[in-house]
Amino acid sequence: LLDAAPSAVKPLDINLRRGCFTDETIRTSLARATILKLNGDEAKEISKMLWGRELSVQEFASEVMSRYELRGCLVTLAADGVYALGEGGSETRLP
Repeated sequence: LLDAAPSAVKPLDINLRRGCFTDETIRTSLARATILKLNGDEAKEISKMLWGRELSVQEFASEVMSRYELRGCLVTLAADGVYALGEGGSETRLP
């Protein structure tokens, strides 16, 4: 399905569940996505997994956008709202 629609928007909503993912499934999924949505804890976990250290939300969004062909990255922050980074570096924070 992903190959049949190469120009389609492909959202990836990562929900990390213990024992249900590997570095490879995360990398492969990111490589196929165009928009990433995850929460702050997942951003920390994935940054440690992929880059060996825990990044801030802003650092994570910037890094994942630069390494993968993403158009946007949305990080939900529970009571602190959401942080979004778009193409060209446009940042948004909403309560």
